[in-house]
Amino acid sequence: MKRTKKSLLFSGLALMMSALLLAGTTFAWFTDSVTNKGNTIESGTLDIELNENDEAPLFSSTDFMWEPGRSQQKVVTLSNAGSLWLKYTMSFTNVQTTGENLTEVLDVYKVAGDNAKPEDLIPENKLGTMAELMKQGSFETENGVLAPKGSTEGNTSETFTLVIKMQETADNKYQNASVNFAIDVRATQYTKETDGFGNEDYDAGAEFDPVSVSTSEELEKMVADGKPVALENDITLTGALQASGDVTIVGNGHKLNIPAGTDRVINVAETSEPVTITLKDVDMPGPTTGTYTRGISIWEAEEEVTIVMDNCSLGANYYAINSAFGNDKINAVIRNSTISGWAVLNTHSPYANLTFENCTLIGNNDKPYNADGWNGFATFVFDNASGNPDPDGAHDCTLNFKNCRIEANSDTDNAQYFFSIRAINTTINAENCTFVKNGKELTTMDEITSNISVHDYALDSFVFNVK
Repeated sequence: MKRTKKSLLFSGLALMMSALLLAGTTFAWFTDSVTNKGNTIESGTLDIELNENDEAPLFSSTDFMWEPGRSQQKVVTLSNAGSLWLKYTMSFTNVQTTGENLTEVLDVYKVAGDNAKPEDLIPENKLGTMAELMKQGSFETENGVLAPKGSTEGNTSETFTLVIKMQETADNKYQNASVNFAIDVRATQYTKETDGFGNEDYDAGAEFDPVSVSTSEELEKMVADGKPVALENDITLTGALQASGDVTIVGNGHKLNIPAGTDRVINVAETSEPVTITLKDVDMPGPTTGTYTRGISIWEAEEEVTIVMDNCSLGANYYAINSAFGNDKINAVIRNSTISGWAVLNTHSPYANLTFENCTLIGNNDKPYNADGWNGFATFVFDNASGNPDPDGAHDCTLNFKNCRIEANSDTDNAQYFFSIRAINTTINAENCTFVKNGKELTTMDEITSNISVHDYALDSFVFNVK
């Protein structure tokens, strides 16, 4: 037994000495390495020039006044000064008229080369009247393709002559009229270069920049044609903007107003195709009087409707966003925006999924007592009203809030809740949000949850997560 203990002791000392020796030893394992140097990724440039970027107007009345039969021609050279193939389109924008609408009697011709003659003004070279081209939205898209600067595979520039002629049939009503306009040239990628899989069509979906619009007629026409627009100034619509397809509006900080008596700003109704409404930097005050008014209204949409908003404002004295009966699914991603109404959202649609980030969301109850002596409501309402074709109403909906301020205010004796849950399977997630009741920030969960109305039949399936 003693010998065994002594042997173990010496063995332990031997292992310790071996470990110490190994600690100072360099192993000589087989190794190898390889380095691939000089990798670069460099993006190309898309750069189109008109007459070498000469900013002088092509057409003017400096030296003469127009009359029936009068024409003016200007040579236009479009050049690709970039390193990528491009396609281009042209359009008349920011059109402002005084007196009778001259655009109706101004014929526009495109003649190849830089030396147009009177005999070139034939139907084959006529693009249409200026008014027709404005309604069309753009012209010169079929052959508007240019190769990159320095390319030997195609034309890097195109020269043609634009001719505008006042029709001989223009009568006396066009006297003392004028039109001021811009000519926009927009370019985007063209399907010529190939990717790593030999595919030329990877950029087939490339779209042109939004078309600049300055009147309600221009805006409504472009939206009806499914073309993105950019507001040049505040615009008052002739009525609610009808959206049966995708709508893209870049507001540039301008207002989209509606005339008195109009009960909504954007209307999506009885559509059978998916609809995406994209709004950026646009102020939509919405209706301030009337009953059951809406900012954005969705009704009987058979496919998904998606709302994307960034840096916008939207209001209505009833429902800022309203999804009524018959909608399949509503999605929304709304950032950096302010939305206000009796309800920011009132939905009857199931499977809605809405995300709000960095938003101010204000519900104001200024409604009088109704016939039953009560008119309580909420900033967000998930409804299950009678008559809904889905018996469970706005069930299985999810709301996500991050860095938002959510207000529930009332200047009457009627209650205004943060949320009114009248449908089953409703989930609300709130991260780093502020809840404000009548100007007072609520600091405890008890205070917040006491301002949430949940009907008994929806209570068991309601989830409220706050971080």
